[in-house]
Amino acid sequence: MKNNSEDAILDTLSNLDNLEQISSFVRTFFVRSPGLNDSDIDALELVVTEAVVNVIEHGYHGETGRPISIQLQLGPSEAGIYIYDWADPFDPTQVPPAILDGNHFDGFGLFIIEQNTNEASYTREPDGRNRGVFIRHIPFSQETILCN
Repeated sequence: MKNNSEDAILDTLSNLDNLEQISSFVRTFFVRSPGLNDSDIDALELVVTEAVVNVIEHGYHGETGRPISIQLQLGPSEAGIYIYDWADPFDPTQVPPAILDGNHFDGFGLFIIEQNTNEASYTREPDGRNRGVFIRHIPFSQETILCN
């Protein structure tokens, strides 16, 4: 993200009860941008929620009290979400593709994230943290989706 961006950080713990606080943090931060409309903000909130739920349920296996850090950035042409956790490593290539028939839910969270971002990537940092990066262009268009 560019140097002329604003940012905010929320350090929280793995607990589904914290999703309301996380959603409020995302909405309050991104509502400042005149370039983002209500549907953009809803999409960004959904991306964060899906990513955090995936960390809690799959990375931390439902264990509460584990650290999650969410950094939001807002630049003139894009909104960025950076989520850090110390859960099991995540490899998106190991997630089966979403089957949108209403009977299967594997891969659905990843599908939702990809549909609402221009870029999505996942890396394991040298210190053992997972890093998810989610970028949504302003205005939003779906020309590129990356998963590493």
